[in-house]
Amino acid sequence: MIKCNPSKTYMELLNKMKGKNVQINVHKNVQINDYEKLSKIEKLVLEIILENPEITQVNIATKLDKAPKTIQRGIASLKEKGIIERIGSNKKGYWKVMN
Repeated sequence: MIKCNPSKTYMELLNKMKGKNVQINVHKNVQINDYEKLSKIEKLVLEIILENPEITQVNIATKLDKAPKTIQRGIASLKEKGIIERIGSNKKGYWKVMN
């Protein structure tokens, strides 16, 4: 699971930079914010796909002990948000995580 827990050192650095002109990588922040907006099932499905891009929806459902329909809805939502796409056939294809 991706977690964003800043370390004490990181927080100290941020405090030192207050009031100074600092370039911020907005793209990374947007990606983290988008991840935080995902539902619990979307996060779980995404993590499994990152571990094994060739996994099928049925195997994801089995691994998470969830109904296949729940996984289908989670994947449909991730596709709609442009986070993942399926390359190739359902049987022999793989999941591509978009950047």
